[in-house]
Amino acid sequence: MRHEGWIGLAACALLACATSASAAGCTLGKYGTLSVEMIGERPTTLVKVNGAATRFAIDTGAWFNFMSRANAEALGLRLVPAPFGFRMGGIGGSASAEVATIKDLGFLDTDLHHVDFVVGGSDAGEGSLGANLLDFADLEIDLAHGKVTMFKPDGCRKSALAYWVRDGGTYNVADLHPSVDFNDRRSFVDVTINGKMVRALLDSGAVATLLDRRAAERVGIDLHGPGVRPGGRIGGLGEKTYQSWIVPIDSFSVGTETIQHSEMLVMDGNLGDGSTDMILGVDFMLAHHMYIANSQRKLYSLGEALNERCWARALANQSLDDALHDCREAIKRDGNRAAYLDSLGMVYLRMGKYAESIKAYQQALAQSPHTAWSHYGLGLAELHGGQVDAGKAELATARSLDKGIDARAAKLGLVAPQVPPASKASGAPPSKG
Repeated sequence: MRHEGWIGLAACALLACATSASAAGCTLGKYGTLSVEMIGERPTTLVKVNGAATRFAIDTGAWFNFMSRANAEALGLRLVPAPFGFRMGGIGGSASAEVATIKDLGFLDTDLHHVDFVVGGSDAGEGSLGANLLDFADLEIDLAHGKVTMFKPDGCRKSALAYWVRDGGTYNVADLHPSVDFNDRRSFVDVTINGKMVRALLDSGAVATLLDRRAAERVGIDLHGPGVRPGGRIGGLGEKTYQSWIVPIDSFSVGTETIQHSEMLVMDGNLGDGSTDMILGVDFMLAHHMYIANSQRKLYSLGEALNERCWARALANQSLDDALHDCREAIKRDGNRAAYLDSLGMVYLRMGKYAESIKAYQQALAQSPHTAWSHYGLGLAELHGGQVDAGKAELATARSLDKGIDARAAKLGLVAPQVPPASKASGAPPSKG
């Protein structure tokens, strides 16, 4: 299938767009910005297909532009056979494919001509813009603010491209790795779980971060361990579906960023191509402002750095005023996310501000009701605040979700206060004698 030719023409047409300066000697030519709307859990953008406006998904996990047969028919596109032996592969198996060519694709305020899409399956829904189009340049993804921007850097090989970070602010960076197929432009990163490395795909087309069972077992995740719950059936391109589990992850690292106290889906199968262990899905991308520097083979993500520093200080019971500032800044910047509120609850607990701690934990649990640490922290805050029955109930819930939580909490000095037993005559008036 042809694609290199029109990608080169597109670059020439788009480069006339505005530029914005970054570091000294480094200039970012802006091809343009796609306005993103989340439809359910899928990021989508408006394009024009032969003059008619339509909505396509933004799918960095698809190696090539894709649409279903129903999409192609609805858009009046003629289908031709794919090259001999070509089949689409993914979660659930593989399927035969055809090709549809869009004569004029309106994209980033310009028209791209003779743009190919792989066609397969019959499901309705949006077509997808794949990595062959999205990743021919540098790609900034800011789904939380509804935009995806494409850049052409000049003289930036040694510059940090997290250009939105101001005044010495912190950011994280990870190395990007190429696909095993040189025609595949998708972005892969190394992720460390339990000290062992897995290969992850940045996939805005996947609704959730996902680890396959083979990789989960390799990093020591016990699918029968404490806190593990059954998930639903997971399917993809093929007809087969797989059982999944929701597992607690104390921490995992992507480059210089470490993400604490999260949950992850584990799928009872592999991720299709045999070389991918994990998917960093749209949930990860919504929590990060990232710049995929294909020009440098680097990923820059400003995400939960403030929250992670807040959490680390709270666990160490040090610099609590600074920790409180970090948490408040994270919430101010990104909103009341459950992980941020959980960290805020821990800071207030360490500071002895139990009413504030209770409020923060309750807000966190309203969003993420199965987080053992939030239940545990809420229980401790309630016990310290005199709400004995409520505190005991929260601790019991935490232990049901994570049977080892008491031991880990004790190592951090997080233990329940001694509560005296209730008096048998607690309802009688005090004696005058």
